[in-house]
Amino acid sequence: MIKVGLTVISTLGLMGFVAVVVLALLLLAKKFFRIKIFDRTASFLRPSAYLSAFFLAFIASVASLFLSEVLHFQPCVLCWYQRIAMYPQVVLLYVALIRKEKVLTQYLIVVNAIGGLVSLYHYSLHILPRTMVSILPCSTQFGGVPCDKGYNFYFGFMTFPLMAFSVFALITFLLIMSQQTNSTLRQSSGRTKVRRSK
Repeated sequence: MIKVGLTVISTLGLMGFVAVVVLALLLLAKKFFRIKIFDRTASFLRPSAYLSAFFLAFIASVASLFLSEVLHFQPCVLCWYQRIAMYPQVVLLYVALIRKEKVLTQYLIVVNAIGGLVSLYHYSLHILPRTMVSILPCSTQFGGVPCDKGYNFYFGFMTFPLMAFSVFALITFLLIMSQQTNSTLRQSSGRTKVRRSK
């Protein structure tokens, strides 16, 4: 069961990381080469952006609980910081979906940006453990596990913090896309009002 669980979680993490890389490359292609594939992808994802973000947060939260409560991978301090950024989003996105509101988008983007930065810092401790300055505390005095040890690389480069970063980044992409929808609608409605007034 442990092997199957880790295989499923690491495979989902790899898929998320690949999606982040593809979206980032499409965004760069749009910005520097005026290739519109990102716009087409965004227009396809926009209608279900909040729903997709909710499922990503939900799956990430369940996976982290599965790792600690079922497979007994004890989380370190930095793991808890990432969980603190992820867990509330499940409830907030669910409530936003039920109420059909997107007023929390800007706040959720900030939360995901912070969670993503913590994840990247945590991942840097895994790949450069002796050269990184300890900016964030990772105390083991209360029986916790060290943040730069006791990890495994999956597919040769992935650890749990990189998987967490992928989720934070994907949710950020989706939230930005959903926000662009709102601003586009406002602009088009403003143009319609101007035309009517003329």
